[in-house]
Amino acid sequence: MVQCTSVDIPTPNVVNLEINHVALYSEHQLLGNGSLYFTDECLTWKDNHSQMGMTIHIANIEMHAIARSGDIVPMDSVLLSLSQPDGHLNFAPSQVTDVDVIFHALCDMQEKHSSENNYVDNDEFQPHEDNGFDFAGDHHSPEILYQADQLKNGVIDNDQFEDAD
Repeated sequence: MVQCTSVDIPTPNVVNLEINHVALYSEHQLLGNGSLYFTDECLTWKDNHSQMGMTIHIANIEMHAIARSGDIVPMDSVLLSLSQPDGHLNFAPSQVTDVDVIFHALCDMQEKHSSENNYVDNDEFQPHEDNGFDFAGDHHSPEILYQADQLKNGVIDNDQFEDAD
């Protein structure tokens, strides 16, 4: 589990975005409610009551995604997978619209800091390690695997989307 420590809020002239009333969860446990600050290179979360928190540099974020209510925590949140063992965090803002704001702020940060160092040459590709995430093809029913194979080969049943909004 990720631990909170004493943390300073970034100076106002370097803060690109501030979101208040954000709950922080680590391994399904609520760590507190606080504010989230985005700069060009990192995000900082600070608890409103204990004044403890954490700063995460963009290079330490391996993946981020939107988790819907009930999937991991009781409300919609942004899931971060960090480059440290057991480094999974969920930022759950009180305003559901802020979930997309957080997600896109992380996308912008990653885009600004993508570099040739992040490029993976196909000749250097290594199979993924089992890190607890379920990848396509892992532990799925034969029907799901068949559908995935159909999509991969360009076979799509156009009628399956008739009732979609």
